[in-house]
Amino acid sequence: MPDPDLSFPTVTQYASPDLIAEFAYQGRDRAADPRWAESGAPVLDTYRTWCGHMCGIACLRMALLARNGDAPTLFELLEGARKYGAYTEDADTGAIHGLPFF
Repeated sequence: MPDPDLSFPTVTQYASPDLIAEFAYQGRDRAADPRWAESGAPVLDTYRTWCGHMCGIACLRMALLARNGDAPTLFELLEGARKYGAYTEDADTGAIHGLPFF
């Protein structure tokens, strides 16, 4: 059983957790996220493009925050992951591919 005195942060791929259902299931434009800048995205359009693809990055950030309370932003982690071949974009279709399975 987990220690109830240990806190574990909740991180989502969307900057506004209270709007997840609207973004993920109801078709609300992700650019309508009022807290998008908190994600570390350089511009709103980048946030709109990537936020729906970063559940693995959100999990990584949660784990890092739980470790010592410090972690890069979602988009800093995304940038690092892309340097190692994760989260690629198809040049022809623009499709985003997430974390590879090894």
